[in-house]
Amino acid sequence: MMARVVVVGDRAWPMERIVDAKTLTEDGIVLAWEKGQASSLDSRDLAGGREVGNLTVTDVKGEPMVHDITFAFVFTAFEPDGRWMLGG
Repeated sequence: MMARVVVVGDRAWPMERIVDAKTLTEDGIVLAWEKGQASSLDSRDLAGGREVGNLTVTDVKGEPMVHDITFAFVFTAFEPDGRWMLGG
């Protein structure tokens, strides 16, 4: 699966879920997305790249948290017992 995910520790949130919600707060983690960044991989001209947006990951106090943006298959391979944060 080529879907992008945001990984914090042993948990992964589908990027699509964050984009749809704009802001998610779960397990003491705040994931926020807003548009405004183009992909550098889609076009020779950066402005021609597709919208990928900006992501911030903080704790509920607003402190930045270590995270990774990767693919779902990578998370599954490296965290086989990881927790998928799929929502209700």
